[in-house]
Amino acid sequence: MVMGGRLAKARKRAGLTQDELAAALCDRYDRTMISKVERGHASMLSDGLAAVARELNVSADWLLGLSDETESFGVTFVALYPEPVFAGTAGGSVTTPDTDTPFAVSRRRLESDGIDPANVSVFQVVGDSMMPTLTDTTSILVDKGQKTPRRGHIFVVETGDALFVKRYSGRRGLEWASDNRRYTSLPAGSAVRVVGRVRWSMRRFGSDWN
Repeated sequence: MVMGGRLAKARKRAGLTQDELAAALCDRYDRTMISKVERGHASMLSDGLAAVARELNVSADWLLGLSDETESFGVTFVALYPEPVFAGTAGGSVTTPDTDTPFAVSRRRLESDGIDPANVSVFQVVGDSMMPTLTDTTSILVDKGQKTPRRGHIFVVETGDALFVKRYSGRRGLEWASDNRRYTSLPAGSAVRVVGRVRWSMRRFGSDWN
């Protein structure tokens, strides 16, 4: 059965076990059922077929043997929930308005930019110290795999009990500077811990990039 062989091939290419694939599908599919489909002893209903195609990033026609084009039914997304990060002076409680609404970030887009999807977070800027580069409530994608400060790049850093978004600058000696000159900078010292480098600024609906 063509579908069984192609399902197994796509699942292994995605690095998923039968248990992991079953967990991503609707309730009627468990590991035993996935195994039966791959061995040609069972078939899938349309909702299961659509879910598999989305999860494995292949076309449903390819799974069914109706096409030799493996590309893709849809894009595989990573869901990221925003966290607050200061762009100004920390004070009082800070919340983000969209903490219950994830951004859907293309896994392929992340990987093409050299970003490990396991190392990314979304933060929402609070304040105007990074104006005009980053405005209040702007959401930013941060690569936590890049912690080495590089001049001119923007990072999320931690000092004390607060997170800040700052540019690593040599303007007046090495410092964590604000783009908005009304704000003071943080000294580039051991008290500052780098969380990660800001890679993208994002608008709501994660497929739109500034």
